[in-house]
Amino acid sequence: MNVTFDNAAYVSHRTRNLRLCFLAGCVVMSASLRAAEFTMHLTDWYVNSFGHADSGAKLGVELTPAGTQALQMHFFGPETVTVVTSSGVEAQCDAWPETFGGFGVYVRNDGRRTVLNAAFRDRDLHQFNMHLPIEHDGWRYVYVDQLTNYKDKQAVLNPRELGTVWFTVRGGAGAAVAVGPIHWHPSGQVLLPTYEAAVADAFYTEAPPTIDGRTVDDAWQDAPRYSLDHLAHSRDAPSSSEDRFMVLWDESRLYVAAEFAHPEGAVLKAQKTRRDAEVWRDEDVEVFVGNGLDPRMFYQFFVNPANTQADYARVFDQTQDTIVTKTTQWNADWASAVAREGGRWTVELAIPWTSMSFEAAPALINFQLMRGNHCFPGKKIEYAVWSPVRRSPWQGFGLLRLCRRDQDTFSLERLRAKLLGPGRIWVTGRFRNATQQPTTLGPVRLRAWLSDAFAPPRMFAETVAFASPEGTVDWLLEYPGAIDGDHRLTVSAEPASPAQPVAPGIGLLRFRMDLPSPVKVNDIVLLPRPKTVAWRKGAFQIRDEDTIGLSADATPRTIQTAELMAEYLYGHTGVRPAVSTVAGSGSRLRLSIAPGVSTGETGAADEAYTLNVSAAELVITGAGEHGLYYGVVTLRQIMKATKQPAIPIPAVHIQDWAYHRWRIYHEWLHHPPLYDEKHRNGYDVERMKRVIEDYVAGAKYNLLVLQVDRSFRFDSIPEFNGPRDIPPEKYRELCDFARSHFLEVVPGVHFGSHSFVAYMDPSRREEGMGPGQMDVTKPGTAELMTRMYEDIITAAGPPLRFFHTNNDEWWRPIGDLTLVHNGKTRKQIFLEHLLAQHRVLKEHGLRMIMLNDMLEPNHAGGPPMNLFEVAAELPRDIVISSWSYSTKRFHEMGFETWQEDNGCVATVRDPGRHIAGFGTLVYSCIYSLFHFMSDARAWSFGWHTALAAAEFGWNRNQFNAMPTEPWAAQYMPNLMGTFSNQPNPHANGSLTPITIDADEQLSGRLALTGTHDLAGVPMQLTARAAASDASLKQDLPAGTRASSLILLHAVDIPDTAARNRLKQLLRKHRPHGLPVGQYVLEYDDATTVAHNLRLGINIMDLCCPTLNRYVRYGRYVHPLNSEGTQAMLQFEWVNPYPEKVIRSITLEAEHKDAPILVGGLTLRGVKESGATLDR
Repeated sequence: MNVTFDNAAYVSHRTRNLRLCFLAGCVVMSASLRAAEFTMHLTDWYVNSFGHADSGAKLGVELTPAGTQALQMHFFGPETVTVVTSSGVEAQCDAWPETFGGFGVYVRNDGRRTVLNAAFRDRDLHQFNMHLPIEHDGWRYVYVDQLTNYKDKQAVLNPRELGTVWFTVRGGAGAAVAVGPIHWHPSGQVLLPTYEAAVADAFYTEAPPTIDGRTVDDAWQDAPRYSLDHLAHSRDAPSSSEDRFMVLWDESRLYVAAEFAHPEGAVLKAQKTRRDAEVWRDEDVEVFVGNGLDPRMFYQFFVNPANTQADYARVFDQTQDTIVTKTTQWNADWASAVAREGGRWTVELAIPWTSMSFEAAPALINFQLMRGNHCFPGKKIEYAVWSPVRRSPWQGFGLLRLCRRDQDTFSLERLRAKLLGPGRIWVTGRFRNATQQPTTLGPVRLRAWLSDAFAPPRMFAETVAFASPEGTVDWLLEYPGAIDGDHRLTVSAEPASPAQPVAPGIGLLRFRMDLPSPVKVNDIVLLPRPKTVAWRKGAFQIRDEDTIGLSADATPRTIQTAELMAEYLYGHTGVRPAVSTVAGSGSRLRLSIAPGVSTGETGAADEAYTLNVSAAELVITGAGEHGLYYGVVTLRQIMKATKQPAIPIPAVHIQDWAYHRWRIYHEWLHHPPLYDEKHRNGYDVERMKRVIEDYVAGAKYNLLVLQVDRSFRFDSIPEFNGPRDIPPEKYRELCDFARSHFLEVVPGVHFGSHSFVAYMDPSRREEGMGPGQMDVTKPGTAELMTRMYEDIITAAGPPLRFFHTNNDEWWRPIGDLTLVHNGKTRKQIFLEHLLAQHRVLKEHGLRMIMLNDMLEPNHAGGPPMNLFEVAAELPRDIVISSWSYSTKRFHEMGFETWQEDNGCVATVRDPGRHIAGFGTLVYSCIYSLFHFMSDARAWSFGWHTALAAAEFGWNRNQFNAMPTEPWAAQYMPNLMGTFSNQPNPHANGSLTPITIDADEQLSGRLALTGTHDLAGVPMQLTARAAASDASLKQDLPAGTRASSLILLHAVDIPDTAARNRLKQLLRKHRPHGLPVGQYVLEYDDATTVAHNLRLGINIMDLCCPTLNRYVRYGRYVHPLNSEGTQAMLQFEWVNPYPEKVIRSITLEAEHKDAPILVGGLTLRGVKESGATLDR
């Protein structure tokens, strides 16, 4: 018997010891097991045959589909029974409870009935037997997930005590069987939580219904009716339980009928009357028809009670090499009608297959139906859907099967999926042949489509022969491209060669795959990832006498970078080396510039660098000043990533360079993140500086757009200024700080659309448009724009090369859109305005940047205004920056193109280097809202999206770019603690847990007991709560000093109403995290110091989202249950007065809707030194 051990990256790498005993020959060996999955090969197993005298089996060896060796058995003689016995497996450590989750084996059969028996015996001689009938033809992967009694599902033995295992194969005369290696699977990776999604039948009709809004035609009478039992964005049930729909089809069209109830006396909102208006703002029905089984593409049809139509198409555009959304410029040729009767309104739709690019009616198709129900007082709206969904209705497609009323059918039941490891999904189920002649059916064709939200479906097909009209589906799907996130698995079973058409048995599973992360919380993870990293043995220990050596001709900029490095070293080691241009090569720490250090393609040649750390020296070499700075940024990240102060710097060799020339962080200051939380000072530039250093320059962005609108104090238009606006001198301070960190500063302001001028001065607003739309045809508009631009340009100061005009989302009418305004077409107005902006900026030597959506034929620039035609008349020195769609078209027209989107939209397609810049739009003020609310927009709003965009901007596809959600799940548990780690120069290595006076009932409810290691910090877990009318004070032991305090805390929002009130506070004030309380330290000298707690910034909701829990200043997220629905945030507060003795710490809660829980407190020690403490 041979034993091999497969190192699996997704399993913990803690060493296991496993002793294997071979009974045959009494051979004993020991092995070190570094992974939970291992394989028992059968080639040397003991084989015994018994039965009649002429019974037996001819043995051989062949390969499984996985390329491993299998034992081949060809049985001969009547009633032959052959037994294959393993020598046994004995485990003498505690690995089994964590590692065992089931076993699997490849088995090849010839279609005859064969039996695979498995027997497991523990050390107490308890035995469990498993009987597995094998009836398939060809290779199958047979999988068993647990050692339980199949009748009561109770475990019959403890895998930890497992001693001996037998596998027995029994076959009749003439049977040919092959059995491959036995794979043992880790328990934590077996069960894949799935749920069956909605499946519906559409009947064929020979007589198409009349599209008149009434469902009285014969074709509808026996059509299956389906109800809308779910709400999008909510787990509640819809208010109406009487909403139904039906679906029919023929060779030319898909027919949909829906019947909706509305309360007596309720007014059906139906204000939109123009084709392709915003019909969804009315009472409406929305039908989603998938483009096949790819969940990323679909067609959407809207109808309101006035029978106003709108349609969208989300399809792949070959020209742009990407999926695009076609709105007003795409109109399908479809029919609809609405009828109202009593307390109901009904709608019928007839949609040609050709309008949806189908050559013929498909057998299976993704489908969803939603009602926008406005029949409620106030502003409440319900979105009832047929197939359940967490967010947008198209993200929860059900499955529609096109069949005939009298057609024979297959039935596919009890469909399940289990994860056997990365890229391996085990599918099980039962099918039943419900045809009129079930016993004459031939082989069964199985097909599966496995898809995620980011790639086309992967199709699997297999033909299996069964001897009976019922059978079991056991299917291993190899899915090497597996990623975290939402998945859909569609399975169909049908006769391979039916005598007559048969409707396939179908099943649809939706599940979320959460692959284990190879990244541990305390691993060193760098972002962006350097191109080459080689960790080495040893570490560099900085000394008090060390200096940073520069060449004698070092530039002032190089000296500035060296001084910044000295400050970073001081913050994380407590040693601040002097900068010297005399010591030169004699220093152990050296910085230098040497053009050409990169060996790879670079976005900007001077941004490349190398970093060499050994026990003897620390050397950074930059290709230019930028590269030298980025080497220092990487060094700082390494120190921050250890999450512990004053430890040696690990030895490493790094060589790195950037992919994109521009990496864009577009901060929208018109939402006021600079306002302090209580509006005491009007602005807080220091807080924004910290964000720039930690998250912008600290993630190697090199272009910062500081967008101002209502938050800036304009000298030329004082009538629009407010007391809390940023003065020009403070804006300059912010710009100069960014430049000192090698950021290209780009000022920007909205003028035209989203303009604060239109909000504050209704006389400048265009009538009939949204409140932020200016009427740019009014006299004096160009002069006003020029004064505003000059104010911002002057405040930003030199050097400048760009100015961001935005120009997104123009002309969003309240009613119908007019195509001519004040004697000019919309196209003329838009072109003249853009040219005026370009002229003003060019006079100041600046290049104009604008967003792309109004120039996109498939977005807002399409019909009826056709603004996309303006692009051909624009100067080519304008930068077109996309927050939607590909920029390839603009690149081919001669424009420089960038991509900056909500969140990180990192396409894994790389059609060419037509994108000169990549980045993200950042709304600091509202990110904190999503960090405690939900994952509903995790892909576009959250701190993790800015870090993901920094990674893609620096590396592009160097490391196979991941979509944002799986990227966040894999890396943010680590990166959150790295980026939030703050300087603590006075810290030593000691950590002292403090026992907090406990609320026993609360501690028990949250399971907070005992001392635990949380991300390298020992904490005595317990629970107490502070409310707005009851603060929480904890006295500390006499003589307590601390360099920092590490706290475990959360906001315990009591109910939905309280949560909604907090949301409204955030939406109204839009602060940099909603202030919910503060910690107050009282020192022995009776002085105090406070630190504010801001929801979504350094504290989160106890019932927090799964992705948006990674806040800007949190150290670690500690889950309180296995489902992850409750968690607390570990937060480290650096004590500003570490030399003082702390008497007590008090927690004060500010809102009655936000009581604060504290679950642990640990103090980091103070480094003893005779020197005066720096602050």
